[in-house]
Amino acid sequence: MSEMVITCVNGSYILRDERSEHVLTLSVGQDFEVLIRGEWCQVRLESGGYNGRYYVTTDSERGRLALCMKARMCQQVPVQEAVAMTLEQAQAFWIGKQVESRVLLACGRVHGVVHDITQGGSVLFVYTPHFNEVPVVVTFPLERIRDVLAVGHAVA
Repeated sequence: MSEMVITCVNGSYILRDERSEHVLTLSVGQDFEVLIRGEWCQVRLESGGYNGRYYVTTDSERGRLALCMKARMCQQVPVQEAVAMTLEQAQAFWIGKQVESRVLLACGRVHGVVHDITQGGSVLFVYTPHFNEVPVVVTFPLERIRDVLAVGHAVA
């Protein structure tokens, strides 16, 4: 696999080889590798709306593409298959856990349980407010779970 750099031409990110020749125009959903903190990481190009582009690693780390970032084509397991493996790991770790929200819900942080993580990557978090004791289900994408929930907090 030859090393290339990322450049931007007419609003599109492209890979150029060592002779500065156009090798590939990157498109949303495409898998490739980038050099991050001195290590090659497999990533998938995603769209953030308004023509914004970012990468997602197999560990769900997100970042912005930088011009002259070192990149190369990958011939490994596609990111979607790697994410499926982490989905199973996430299900084993999170489902049934007593957790606390890191974000404000119902005017504060709440305690509840991760009820399910769907095959589509949606987390179902259930909590019961003290004022009416009617269970509330909150859903959000799996890649945001560490932003939304904290493990190890006792249920009040």
